Amino acid sequence: MMALSEISIVLLLLLGGQTALPVGVPPGPEDPVMFQIAPEDCVFYTTWANAETPNPNGNITERWMAQPELGESYRKLVTAIRNMNGSGSDVDEAENLILTVAERCLQNACSIYLKNFDPNAFPQGLEAGALITLGDDASDLESQLLSAIKSQMAESLEITTRNIGEWSIREVRSEGFILQWGVVNGKYVAVTVGEGEMEHLLDNL
Repeated sequence: MMALSEISIVLLLLLGGQTALPVGVPPGPEDPVMFQIAPEDCVFYTTWANAETPNPNGNITERWMAQPELGESYRKLVTAIRNMNGSGSDVDEAENLILTVAERCLQNACSIYLKNFDPNAFPQGLEAGALITLGDDASDLESQLLSAIKSQMAESLEITTRNIGEWSIREVRSEGFILQWGVVNGKYVAVTVGEGEMEHLLDNL
């Protein structure tokens, strides 16, 4: 089963592009919303722009990225990963959705912050948030992912829905740990960890 490894890759990619992959290259227009979500006292913050189509006549980086062989290698990699999840089970569907979201994270503008991290009280001591651009089908993707998550969740856990202002927010609580997410402004998904973090993120928007 690939879900754990895929989620780990996504998390690594989101931690500031430290894997040296060309996240947001070449960059598109800046999205000012991405600069609004982080609190002033956060300990870590990063954001990147959406990636435009490389210009084969542009600078050396764009010319390299525009090579047909590079694009074909990427498509083959994605196809190979999806084909590994070809049995049609609920687990495979969830993993393919994770891969779709990961692709959107790499291609579109995203922002992530870490407000607080206490290694002696993990995961309760974690406070963080992210804003991910999924696109115009964000609500549909979120609904699919919700169904997939529910099919794999432990019976002791429950996903509830509550309104924060005008937004409908999903919530999971377990032993003092709280995870919340929801579609905002039609094309973004806001994700937070920690009590009250979703309220703070939405206020900043």
